[in-house]
Amino acid sequence: MKQLQLFALALISVTAVCQDQNSMSPDQRAMIQAEQAFIDMARTQNRRDAFLFFLSDSAVTQGPKGPIKGKEALRKQAVNNDLLRWHVSRSLISSSEDFGYNSGPWEYFSRRSDEKPGGYGEFNSIWKKLPDGTWKILLDIGISYPAPGKDTLRTVLSFIGGSQKAKRSKANANELVSIENKFQSALKTDRVSAYQDVVSPYTQLMHSGHAPYRNPDSVNDYVQYCPKTTNHVIMGYDQSGSNDLGYVYGVADVALTSDGKTVIKKGTFVRIWTTLHSKNPEKWTLALDLLAY
Repeated sequence: MKQLQLFALALISVTAVCQDQNSMSPDQRAMIQAEQAFIDMARTQNRRDAFLFFLSDSAVTQGPKGPIKGKEALRKQAVNNDLLRWHVSRSLISSSEDFGYNSGPWEYFSRRSDEKPGGYGEFNSIWKKLPDGTWKILLDIGISYPAPGKDTLRTVLSFIGGSQKAKRSKANANELVSIENKFQSALKTDRVSAYQDVVSPYTQLMHSGHAPYRNPDSVNDYVQYCPKTTNHVIMGYDQSGSNDLGYVYGVADVALTSDGKTVIKKGTFVRIWTTLHSKNPEKWTLALDLLAY
C-alpha cells in the first residue's frame, strides 16, 4: 500500500511540471513516433518481429543472468499469441537531438484474447538517431511489479522532457565511466547520500518487484527496498553527440533475502546520466537508476 501511495504522489508531482507536447522538437516527436510504431507492430503483428525490427543489431536487453547484447536470442524465440502493450509516459532527448530515452508502463497478456494482463511493469528504451535519419534502440530493459490495483495509477504521466539549447563545450568519451565509477564508490560509503547528490525532480528510480519511485524525497525508501549490489562490472556505455545525455550498463551481484536466507543473483544495472536538468552544465544527475533481476 505504501508503494501505491508513493506512486500516486509521484503522478501529482510530475504532472505539475509537465510540458506541452507541442513544444517538442521535430526529432523528439520522431523518436516518440518510432516508439509508437514499435508498439503498433507488436500489437498488429507479433512481439518478436517488432523487437527484431526496431532494436539495433547490438542492442542490449535483459537476460536471466544479466544483460544480453545482440539479437541472437530474439531470433531463436518462437512467434506466439501473446501480447505486450505499452505507452510512453516520459521522454527525454539530448540537445544534439541524436540520442534519447523513452519510458512508461507495460502490460503483458499471455494470450491476446485475455481480458486482464498477466504481468505489469515499466519499460525503458534508449534510442539513437542513425545517419540516415532513422531511430534505432540501443538498450531496452525494464522491470516488472505486481498489479497496480487501480487504473488511475496507470494513466499517462503527461511529462515530456525537452532539451536545453546550450550544448556543453566539449565531449569526453570516458566521462560517463568516470562519473559512474565515482557514484559506485560513493554508494559503498553512504547509499542515501550518494543518491541524494545526483537526483533531480526528473529522476526515476526503479528495481524489479516495485513500482518506480519518481519523487526526490523517496530516496530513503528506494534505498531501503532496493537490494544491495556488489561486484559491479561495466559492460558498455554510449552518449549523445552533445555529451549531455548518456547511459552506462553492466552486471552486478544482487543480494536477495527471503525467509531469512540470502541468495546472490546476477542482475542488470542501467544508469542514464544527464546534465540537461542541471543549472550547472558540468553537474551530472540521474535520469534513471534501474536494477533488473
